[in-house]
Amino acid sequence: MGIYLQGLLMGLAYVAPIGMQNMFIINNSINKSTKKILITVFSVIVNDISLAITCFLGFGFVISMFPNAKIFIGIIGFLAILMISINTWKSKPKENSSTADIKPIRLFFTAFAVTWLNPQAIIDGTLILGSMHSSLTNSEHIPFILGFSSASLIWFSSLSFIIRKSAKFISPSKQVLINKVSALILLFFGIRLVFSVL
Repeated sequence: MGIYLQGLLMGLAYVAPIGMQNMFIINNSINKSTKKILITVFSVIVNDISLAITCFLGFGFVISMFPNAKIFIGIIGFLAILMISINTWKSKPKENSSTADIKPIRLFFTAFAVTWLNPQAIIDGTLILGSMHSSLTNSEHIPFILGFSSASLIWFSSLSFIIRKSAKFISPSKQVLINKVSALILLFFGIRLVFSVL
């Protein structure tokens, strides 16, 4: 239980700071239908857990060994984030609240983009999780990564629930403002991503 709790606390410290995933969850929890919110949260959790497990096993080390791969992934990530930020900037509450034309694949790809197309996140995750992997015994690996993965489930679900419950107090004009702020923050992360790989 102690190793699981250690993984959980480290996972919460890792996912809680503001980042692309959190902005994606916040924006969609305000503006989307319940079905889209569930798809979004599920997609972010799946991608975040899969990235955590991959980093725990050392994928970031491979990326760091090939600078050209890091640059390529960074540029693709920037283009994906740029597209997301433009769509977020242009979106309107009345459009977002519609239950029509739900594209789970598109939501999943967006969650994939904000999670996986960031080589810096991969390397940072590997530094944290890789060091933990080497410091734990074989029998402690599974409870630790289960705790770390549980943090993604708890944090993103809770964040979405809180924002969704608060959404009724947010007027359409404020929703538009939040969309534009979210778009600018995403763009900032995208630009920072490019500078981190060049």
